[in-house]
Formats: sequence, C-alpha cells, structure tokens
Amino acid sequence: MKIFTAIPLCFVFKLITSSFHNVVEPNCDRTKTVCEYNWTVNYIQTMVYNPPSGTGTRYPIVPVNGTLHARTDCGSNNFYRTVDDLQDSIITGDGETRMAFAINSQIPGPSLVVYEGQQIVIHVKNDLWMEGISFHWHGLPQKGTPYMDGVPRVSQCPINPGETFTYRFTARPRGTFWYHSHLGTQRSDGLAGAFIILEHSSLKTKKRSRQPYASEFVFLLSDWFPFGSATADKWAAWDINRFSDNLKGEKCFEVKRTYDYAEIGQRGIQTPVINAKGRRYEKDGSTYYPYIPLEVFVVKQGGRYRFRIISIAAMNAYRVSIDNHELRVVAVDGTEVEEEQAESVILHSAERIDVEIQANAPVGNYWIRMEDMAAKDTNEVDSDSPDSSTSCDFQDCTSVCTCTHILNLKLGNVIQFVLINYEPTGFGRAHPVHMHGHRFHVMKIGFPEYDTKTGNLTRMNPDIKCNTLECNRAEWADELWSYGNVPGMNVDNPPIKDTIIVPWGGYVVIRIVADNPGYWYFHCHIELHNVDGMALVLQEGNRTQMPTLPNNFRTCGDFVLNDNGNDVLFGDGLLTDSTDSTDTDDKSNRADQNRTYIIALTVFLCISMVTNIILSSSCLQKGIGRLIHLLSNLLQIQRRIDL
Repeated sequence: MKIFTAIPLCFVFKLITSSFHNVVEPNCDRTKTVCEYNWTVNYIQTMVYNPPSGTGTRYPIVPVNGTLHARTDCGSNNFYRTVDDLQDSIITGDGETRMAFAINSQIPGPSLVVYEGQQIVIHVKNDLWMEGISFHWHGLPQKGTPYMDGVPRVSQCPINPGETFTYRFTARPRGTFWYHSHLGTQRSDGLAGAFIILEHSSLKTKKRSRQPYASEFVFLLSDWFPFGSATADKWAAWDINRFSDNLKGEKCFEVKRTYDYAEIGQRGIQTPVINAKGRRYEKDGSTYYPYIPLEVFVVKQGGRYRFRIISIAAMNAYRVSIDNHELRVVAVDGTEVEEEQAESVILHSAERIDVEIQANAPVGNYWIRMEDMAAKDTNEVDSDSPDSSTSCDFQDCTSVCTCTHILNLKLGNVIQFVLINYEPTGFGRAHPVHMHGHRFHVMKIGFPEYDTKTGNLTRMNPDIKCNTLECNRAEWADELWSYGNVPGMNVDNPPIKDTIIVPWGGYVVIRIVADNPGYWYFHCHIELHNVDGMALVLQEGNRTQMPTLPNNFRTCGDFVLNDNGNDVLFGDGLLTDSTDSTDTDDKSNRADQNRTYIIALTVFLCISMVTNIILSSSCLQKGIGRLIHLLSNLLQIQRRIDL
C-alpha cells in the first residue's frame, strides 16, 4: 500500500502568510557585491507557540473543535487565540511535539536567494547547549575556498556551543541548491534550507530562452520522524526499528520494497512533509491529525510557474505530481536541461528538479502528491552495518574495511569513476551518491536485468566482474573495456549533476577534471549510510597546491597525552617516578630569595644590637642574651625554609 501526502495548489488571488515563505524572492539586492547574514542555531519545539523575539512565554498548541489554539493555562478552556493569528510563530511538523534544531527559530531554515557572483558572508552562532554544528552548501564547488565546504573534521572543525564561525564564499554557479548541517543527523532535525542562485544580467552567457515566470516557489520535500533522527538512524543500524509502538508493540513492521524489489526499510514513510508541514499517516492511509495545516502554493489562473523541488530527505525517494497538471522539467541539480514533459518526477535524497507548470485548469484547489515507491511487503530483516574507524593504511581490505579512505587525485587529470552497487543477498537498494567540490558528467548508467512483467530485478548487470563477495575488487568483465574504453558512453551531451543515483544491481560511470585543489567528501546521501561510513575523501592535489587557509583558521584533531613511560597521577594524586621540573625550579627560586632576605635581616639586626651595646655598656650582658636568642630563632626559620 502506498503512503502519500497531498498538498493543495490553490487558484486564488491572495497570498496567505505563513512561518516559511515559499515564494522565491531575492534577499540581497542585485547591485550589492557582498550579501551578509546572521544566523543563530537554537532549539525549538514543534506544536508550541514560540515568541517571535525568542524570549517570553511559550504555549502548547492543541486542537479545539477541529481547529488549533494556543493553551495558556492548565485545567481550563482559557485559550490564547486561534492558530491563524500565530502562524509566524509555530512549527507544526507532523502534529506531534518534539524537539528540533532551528536557524533563527525557523524550520526550514531561511532561504538564501542571491545573484550569481555575489560574495556570501554568513555569521553562524551556535546557541545549542551541547551539540556542535557545521553547514555544507550543497552543489557549490567552492573553487578556491575548500575550507568553506562545511564538512566537520575534513574542511573545518565543528562549531562548538557558544562559538561563532563566519562562512565566506562566492555564489557560483546559478541554479537550485541547498544547505544543511553536515554533522551527524542534524539536517533531518531542522538544519536545512534552500539556496537559490539567480542569473545576474552581467554574467549572461547566452540569450534567455524563457519568458519570466509569474512566480517561483521553494519546495523542500522530506521525511519527518516522530522523534530525533539520530534515534531513527540508530534503531535502523541496530536492527530494532522493525518493532512497532516505539519498540513496545507485539507486531513488527514489514519490509517495504520498491517496484524493482529494492528495499526501502521496515517503516517506509510515516510523515512526508513539504516545507516542514505534513500529517502523520498510518498503514491504512488514515491520519492522526487531519486539522494540521498543509503547505499551500498560490497561483493565478493562466500564469506560468516554476517549482524548485529540493529533496532534503534522510532516507526515502519520492514521486511528486500535481493533480490535473503536467510538469515540464527544465533543470536538474541546478543545471538547465532540454525540456521534458512528465506526469511526475522522482527525487532521491539531495537531488533537485526544477519543473514549470501552466496554470490552465479551472479555478480551484489541486493536490500536490508525494508518494513513496513501495510496491510489496516481505518479512525479511536488515543486516548489520560496519562501524567507522580511522586509517586504512595497515588494514587488509580484501573484505569489508572500517577506516577513512582517501583517494589522491593528480591536478589536471581527467578522472573516471565507476560506481558499483552490487548486493547479491537480495537486500539492496539504490544509493544517491554526492560528490563535494565538483559537478560531474554522467557518462553512462548500467542497469541490472529486470522481469518485464513484474519489474523485479532478476540479475545483476553482467558488465561487472566481482572478485570478492562485497565486490570491492571489481573489474570489467570484458578486459577491452579497461582504461576508459567503455562502449555506450554519452560523450556528446552528458548530463551534469552533483548527486547521482546508483541503481541496485547496476553501475554509473562519471567523469571530472581534477581542477579544484582541496579535500572533498564523496558519500551516500542516505543519512544512515553516511553516518555509518559509506564515504571517502578525495585529496585533489598535494598540500602545497591547495589554497592557503585564512589567518587564525582553527584546526582540530585528536589529542593523545604521551607521558614518556612515567607513571604519573594528576590532579590531587601523587607524583610517582616523575617530577615536575617547572614546579621544582619555582620552589628552589623561592627558597633562594628567602635565604637572601634572612641574611640581610640578620646583618641589619646584628648592626643594631652592636650599636646599642656601644651606646649602653651597662646593658651589655642583657644585649648579648637577646642577640643569642634572635640568632637561634633565625636559624629555625632558615631550617624550615630549606625543608
């Protein structure tokens, strides 16, 4: 059974205000060379009234006779006011309360809409209590600024709580992109938003073939979890997400599969959302909260509109369609393409597809539908995934390795990658693979063999010969294909993308020119797979060929205390078999100074006593006694100092 959400497309004449503005409008004037923004990352609660100032009383949002109200007190019906008056201060999500992360108290994050060639300056303050953060600008090559790519522990240190980090880079090229945190699973908990780079008139390279649109819309689609995405990912990694009712139920979720029999997972989709608005659905298609507002796109009859659809999903692929409207695909992953008519489009995690529609239907509301790709259910369960580790240098990688894999690329070379997705155990799935630092040419996609009646995969693509069970020592089955001599390559007009779907049982051939020195992350964009280590690092050029880091750019890494074999206890413990030379030197210096003071004092007192003796011989006997007593006291003080 397919689970879908539907969003209304309304033919009306007034734009209704909401907490997230889905209309594409530049937020930096075309004449400016620098666009500057201030972001504060903070916690936020869904289904709670959040004061626009960020301070003040918050109120839970509750349904009353089918509409939402803010409750101001316990045990009474004294409601503050209806939600229609509070839209700018509420994030509904799927209708459940849960903690999330926000940028300037917004989910999705504020859209960046700028012009190509402008300098972007974003001051990010981490106002969280205990989580580090970072931001990656998905699809931007960051040529010349690899240290602004936003991958923690690859291009920068995480921004720790209380710290501020300034990103600065050039907005290039034009197209539909997005940004998201690249630390853990934070992008699925609110830290993501649209990044639209518009064509600048001074940078036009060819005559514009399309007339201006009546309006353009930001369309962020995602899956939404009733709890933090870190919990969802760990449940999947630990193979316990199949248990229902938050692990307490007697029944288990059944494995969902796509039309080619590739797996989706035990849970599939529960809450697909558009611009962080949706309704939680159950297996029978019912929803818990029919009163939760959905995203609305307002158009006028007869107008032509562009929807910039961006998948920020953690796990799932979606089919998107609009009732009674054909879609015309005009761009993919930020690059314009030859126009194609379509009834629907399918997006995997991190992909973007720009479509335009002609609003020629009768005035009314039309559903925008998001469907998962589920075709049938089975009772199989997932297998364990390897954990991450560090260096690959001293590991035997004939089987599965758990290490940080770095590929060295020589500057100026044309690099061809063959991405293989062979999973012979029957529990595979397509993988959306994203390359940082480049937009690559897709030269060829090799699909597996399918049953023409059922659509199920019947055989892995025979072009690849796997020499291990994991297929990590693969080669072409035909030796004549080696060294780039692969037939069927599109060398005339290969698509340009930054995220490519590698089909289960098949492969993809892509090419880049190694012209962007730096360290670039290359990984699966399914969130669980990325945090489990389905990634590597491309080192493009040597260190001397990479751009110089800005002054005072903070670096990070491991700290291991080396005590040189001495047995040392720190803090209030005792020092054994070791001495602190600095502490000893300080004590010795203080003792020498005290000895000098005692000697000077002794000399002074002796002179004084002698003078008194000379002036008063009658007191001679008494003076000698005092002098002896004083010298005895001074010797005792000296002895204590030496100890």
